[in-house]
Amino acid sequence: MRQGGAHPAGPAGEDRDGGRPELPDLTEGERRRVLEERLREQAAIEAEDFVWRREQARAERARRDASRAAAQERAERERQAAAAADAVRQALPCEDCALQRSAGLCEACGFRRRTEAAIVEAGLIAATWSADLDDAGDAAAVAAHGRALLEADIEQARREFLELMELGALDADPVLAASALAFTALQAVEQALPKYRSSALGRLGWTEEAEAEARRAYKTEQNRRWYKHNSHGADAVAAATQAADAARERTAQYLLAARLEQLRERAAPPERGGRARAVDGPAARARRPPAGRRGSDRVSTELSGVDLARQAQVGAREAATKNGGARKEKPKQRTGAVVRRDGREPLGLGSAIKIQCLTERVVCGG
Repeated sequence: MRQGGAHPAGPAGEDRDGGRPELPDLTEGERRRVLEERLREQAAIEAEDFVWRREQARAERARRDASRAAAQERAERERQAAAAADAVRQALPCEDCALQRSAGLCEACGFRRRTEAAIVEAGLIAATWSADLDDAGDAAAVAAHGRALLEADIEQARREFLELMELGALDADPVLAASALAFTALQAVEQALPKYRSSALGRLGWTEEAEAEARRAYKTEQNRRWYKHNSHGADAVAAATQAADAARERTAQYLLAARLEQLRERAAPPERGGRARAVDGPAARARRPPAGRRGSDRVSTELSGVDLARQAQVGAREAATKNGGARKEKPKQRTGAVVRRDGREPLGLGSAIKIQCLTERVVCGG
């Protein structure tokens, strides 16, 4: 480091700029001793600075090590707490079937809950186009009819699954068998849901709202300036038809979402204080059924989702009774060797589940 802005002296203590000695009043020996003293002072300053920087680096390294150790200790405590909480949760019985050590909900009951939610969703989708949205009884009847159809699909899927299993597979592991049957039911309902949605979109695409939107889109596209010279030509008609179809599809999707929201609001429990949230205005009017259906302008909250499900179950039982369906006797357990109708040997429960999962991946595009 340079002190006082002085230039370093040459070998004889002369200044570099002009060749004049830096200390003209001193002799050569005195001048050399002064320069050496300055060099020793500079070396001492640099050594002190080096020691200070080394101590600072050591302190910083110790601080980082302590911070890292504290973070590791905190992460270990959090991991132990999470492991303890997970152990407590795993020890809980199932809320639905009371199966021990099921983490609050066993796999079979989880599949059953998802199946019930999917059945309710299918009923709501069917009610968006085939029921009076302001008539809870009409919506419940549609949901009951959809539930009956889905339960028939579930029963068919279960029969097909049971045909794949070999003798004694259900008795060997009842928990796994119940889970497999519940998953079979869920798979049957989930495969039917896209059909319900596609059917609802197709029906809602021909409502008055969708027709009006399609006509507006057709006229708008047909009257564009590049088609004005021949608005009824093949190109103009093709573009207008495509625009009308797109508008019809968008309107159907909007109507489906809006009416599903209206049905869910009716099924939801009322707010605290006993007052239901008022629903009116352009958005609410868009969610109402087409003209010609009678009903009030407010969304009723008399029935909850559980009540709709119960009414659907009652309706399904009554429909089955009217159709002459009696309770089927429990099939007897097979005692002999059984050969399937296609001549193949029956499979074990594990193989049947594996085939079912592979089929599910192929169907769903996974």
